Amino acid sequence: MTIYHSPPLPAYSEEAIRETRALQMPDLSGVPGEEDPFQDCFTRVDDAADLNDASTLFEEAQRLFSQAFTRFRADLSQCEAELQKTSDEGKSLKLLCSQKDEELKDLRADLAKARKSEAELDKQVTIILKEYGLLDPTVDANTSVSQLQQKLEIIRLLRGEVDQVKADYNWWKENMDYLAMEKEAALAKLASAETQLRSAKEKNSAQTKRIDELEVKLAEPEAEIEKTKITTDKTIVVYFRDAEAAQTELKEASNREKQSNDLDKCQSRRETLEEIHARGFGLTEEITQAKTLENDARFLISSSSDNYDEGSQGRYDNEEGPGEEAAPEGETSPGHN
Repeated sequence: MTIYHSPPLPAYSEEAIRETRALQMPDLSGVPGEEDPFQDCFTRVDDAADLNDASTLFEEAQRLFSQAFTRFRADLSQCEAELQKTSDEGKSLKLLCSQKDEELKDLRADLAKARKSEAELDKQVTIILKEYGLLDPTVDANTSVSQLQQKLEIIRLLRGEVDQVKADYNWWKENMDYLAMEKEAALAKLASAETQLRSAKEKNSAQTKRIDELEVKLAEPEAEIEKTKITTDKTIVVYFRDAEAAQTELKEASNREKQSNDLDKCQSRRETLEEIHARGFGLTEEITQAKTLENDARFLISSSSDNYDEGSQGRYDNEEGPGEEAAPEGETSPGHN
């Protein structure tokens, strides 16, 4: 009879078994719950003076959430790898168990054949011994019991190996079921996180749309302010020009007044000299000189008046166009009221 020795089973230490049983998913407490994960991030957005703060807060929240999401993905991938590894080992154990069962069947078949052959041999030996008168019932019984004990011991060992393989298979199957449950829980949490992320993106889209609307509304007053600023600048230029013209006119008026006073003085002096000359004093030369001074003063006054009229007319012509352009609709330029 041929006895097949099965290959040794894989050895697993108690520590490795405990570590495998204690395998847990990573702490997913950081995954937001049913509530809005960005509720705290947007608490002060409505009250913020600067709309850029809302965008900054959302970017920070999105960055933190992306980090947590990436970490969850990595943990899930590790879990799947562990599950795949466990599944492969379970398949190996199933294959080994199947091989052991086949070997056990072969051994049982061989045992049956051996028993049958042994029975036939015993029968033939018994016949031969009986023919020659050498049959000893005690020796035959002892030989049969010894062989039977050996065969029973072999069967017991094989059954022990099969039981160990079945126990290992059941243990790995439990771990596979546990890991499958953990994977389903992780996928559920991941789906929840993705839903909350989509919700946050929708809120961000609404916030961005609101910001765009506010920017459009803000652009209109800015355009009005820019237009008003241009008009104001033109008006200020006209004001400064009119102020300079007024100062020039004031200076010319002061000069004319001074020239008029000089003319009055010259006339008064001439008249005084003529009165003295009429009384018989020889003041012809002084009178002639006084008349010359009076004529000079009259000439200066006349020239100043002509220059003033020409300057006023020129300024009026120059200011008429810019004044109308600078002044807003319905208003008049300063100096032309």
